[in-house]
Amino acid sequence: ADFGSQPIKYPPPLDLSTTTLYDVFISNASSHQDKPLFGLRPCIDAKLHKYADKFEWLTWKECQSRVDDIGSGLVSLGVMSGPGSRVGIFSINCSDWMLCEYACFRQNFAVTPIYATCGSGSINTIVRHAEISVAFTHITLVQGLLQDIVSSSSPVEEESCPLRIIVTIAHDVFKNAENKPALSEETKRLAERLHVRIIELEELMNAGRQAKHPANPPKPNDIYSIIYTSGSEGVPKGAM
Repeated sequence: ADFGSQPIKYPPPLDLSTTTLYDVFISNASSHQDKPLFGLRPCIDAKLHKYADKFEWLTWKECQSRVDDIGSGLVSLGVMSGPGSRVGIFSINCSDWMLCEYACFRQNFAVTPIYATCGSGSINTIVRHAEISVAFTHITLVQGLLQDIVSSSSPVEEESCPLRIIVTIAHDVFKNAENKPALSEETKRLAERLHVRIIELEELMNAGRQAKHPANPPKPNDIYSIIYTSGSEGVPKGAM
């Protein structure tokens, strides 16, 4: 899809060294290294939706390290065409959502959220229109993502689906092995049918650690995100 690119004139920033959201993140990570940034309550019982009372926290320094590893790992995948490429995030709110978003900013990839409340067919439309090749997906939503694409596509369209890799996220929430959601056989079958590879976020970060790629920060006029409408009044529309 050709989203075009029209230069936009912005007023000069108060801090000339901080012009983008990625700059803001790096600036704060440098100033607040050992202070807590993201917290989560581990799942105690997934079936009963019970969570621990206390939060487990990641510091700014730890978050920056993860952002670097995820961003470097995305480059290692070799499936993105370059700056401005769209990367999907299909998840409920969680700390991994934000870490993956900043990792995309690090490499100048445009984040394309796919909301968990999207109606039938909307997921397929967004994936195809934005030409999403990689989608960070909450571990509990993988089957729903694949099922929507398959149920909304003809056999010919299945072959042309741009999605190639799903990176499952939010594993940190499920500390106990018995609580951790597993990919069903149906999910694996759908992934094979669409020629989609499924990997965990930790695997992606390991790839980023082993083959470190430098940051490719965005410029103020670069598109950082494409937000799609819900599709309640027709085909979802993407706003840059």
